[in-house]
Amino acid sequence: MQESIAILKMNKKEFYKCRFFAFVISMIISGIKVKIWNSIKISYRSFRNSVTNDVLNLLSRWNNKSILTIAQTYQEQKFYQFPVEDIISSLDGEKLWAADIGAREGENSEFEKYTCCFNKILVKADEIEAEKLKSSGFVVIDKAIGKKQDRPQNFYITYGEGCSSLLEPKKINVEFYTSGNTKRFDVQKTTKVSVVDLYTAIKPHTDVIHYLKIDTQGNEYDVLNGMGGYRPIIIKVETSSIELYHGQHFIEDISTLLRSYGYVLFHQTLIHRCSPGTHNSSELFKETALPLHGDAYFMPDWNTKNGLSIINSDEKSYRIMMQIFNMSETADFILKKRI
Repeated sequence: MQESIAILKMNKKEFYKCRFFAFVISMIISGIKVKIWNSIKISYRSFRNSVTNDVLNLLSRWNNKSILTIAQTYQEQKFYQFPVEDIISSLDGEKLWAADIGAREGENSEFEKYTCCFNKILVKADEIEAEKLKSSGFVVIDKAIGKKQDRPQNFYITYGEGCSSLLEPKKINVEFYTSGNTKRFDVQKTTKVSVVDLYTAIKPHTDVIHYLKIDTQGNEYDVLNGMGGYRPIIIKVETSSIELYHGQHFIEDISTLLRSYGYVLFHQTLIHRCSPGTHNSSELFKETALPLHGDAYFMPDWNTKNGLSIINSDEKSYRIMMQIFNMSETADFILKKRI
């Protein structure tokens, strides 16, 4: 009671002085709280970033891939999950056609479960590798596919299987891409081969291709440019964002070409690399990794006249191929809503 009376008897100056000091003290306390909270947040972020980098480095070292590539590969693993028996039932005794340009092991291991659903054509320019495929019982065209030429062209045979090409490897970019492990790209000899376009090579065997896979070490653009009237439902093509081979076209060029045919990109898996020194160190993520090389997948673009023509020409095969690549509901939507 006496304290209350004392406060009431305070003059205005003392009263505002007390309020000011109370305000200052409250601000100091608030500042301390903020500093403590910020310290906790900074410590947490540092801990989180440290753990994240450790995990990313561990994953990348284990897979020799960037975390982005791991995520893309995980998405790709959802392909080829549709039941084979359902595909066989939909085909009703028929088979689809697949062409593998630049085949190495005969067929994709993931695609193997659908072997009974396809007639397959394998194309390999390297005579030795072509003979290996033939001895395994595959139908093989042992010609180089690209831009049709009147005269035989150089074919660069490398030490590593799957690196030989009509184009010569570009050393500086190969060194960057392989982080210095360039041996498999070293040219051991050069030979002459005849080059034909894709349409000329495939035409004697089939009038249609439903699935086209191209891995020709740098000249994929020329292969696609020679498709003629073939319009596969799904195209898987190896692409690069830099010249791994002299004169190589880039992913942008391939996308532009295929868009003119009526296709749209639906998935991409890219290998990321930073400088060889950084990549080979314990700090993979010290520098930004560049997306250099990988596979791109294309499907008919339902928004274009050319794309709709591909879909409408064979709805059953379109639906089956979309099912194989985990796009059943997408196919249902497009077939229902197409204009």
